[in-house]
Amino acid sequence: RGPDGSGIHVVEDKTRGRCSAVAHERLAIVDPLSGNQPLFSHDMHRSIAVNGEIYNHKELKAMLSDQTPFRTASDCEVIIHGYDEWGVDVASKLDGDFAFVILDDQTGEVYAARDPVGVNSMYMGQGPDGSL
Repeated sequence: RGPDGSGIHVVEDKTRGRCSAVAHERLAIVDPLSGNQPLFSHDMHRSIAVNGEIYNHKELKAMLSDQTPFRTASDCEVIIHGYDEWGVDVASKLDGDFAFVILDDQTGEVYAARDPVGVNSMYMGQGPDGSL
């Protein structure tokens, strides 16, 4: 079964002569019609690719002070908006099995996390120049 979709978001940093990318292969379980990834923050400056399921996504969404409507019904979209509000503490608020990476298009910073048990794998690549 699957994959049901693929997505990639590439950010080119011309001043440093490098680029970053967030890519995702999707097996659609929650929101199969509009939950394609990568997902984006409200301001479109951060992108996220997620593998897993967030069991408490509805409760977390209700806790957000920014109630701007989400673009999808995906359980994973709450992570990017939670990151905007809670920063790196977002992972400690998640109940589920997950691995994700968030890319900040403006700063080039990357934040990655996975559930404490490590149910989902997380892979990173390294370029010939040592870049992550």
